[in-house]
Amino acid sequence: LFLALAIFTMVAIVGSVKPSIPWRHKFLFALLVSPILTYFFGIRPQIISWFFLALPVWLVNRLKRAPESKLVFAIPLIILAWANLHAGFIIGIAYLLIIIAIEGMKVFYFKYGKAIENVFLKKSATLTGQIWKKLLTMTILSLPLTLINPYGWRVYQEIWQTLTNSFAGSNIIEWLS
Repeated sequence: LFLALAIFTMVAIVGSVKPSIPWRHKFLFALLVSPILTYFFGIRPQIISWFFLALPVWLVNRLKRAPESKLVFAIPLIILAWANLHAGFIIGIAYLLIIIAIEGMKVFYFKYGKAIENVFLKKSATLTGQIWKKLLTMTILSLPLTLINPYGWRVYQEIWQTLTNSFAGSNIIEWLS
């Protein structure tokens, strides 16, 4: 189950970054890459966070291609479920906040700046101002939902203690690379 979840996650991420690639090629890529990552494919809870991180990555890229999509409203539910399954939800919140900052600067640049499209800045690869506001709103609404978990607000205390614990940092194998 964890291996299938990891393969699905890789397919979803590759699919969101390069939508023109056929699904069978994405799946083949995931199958070819998975043996390299077998070190991490044991029964490890962070695989759940890989899956949940793939969802907002896919969702943001989907919103760029189909701004009329209502998928943005799924963000609070994704974050709520993630916060109840693994403390890695904090990565999803960070990802969304970074995307909001970058896309906000792009929206501002195209609206008020001298918008010159180039290789790095394409209007077609930018969220519209309306979708950006929805993404911001859904992310902000997600923040209090992270408190609906067995730990309540202490989930943040636990994350902080884990991240600042030198013993954990030197003994959790995944953190050593």
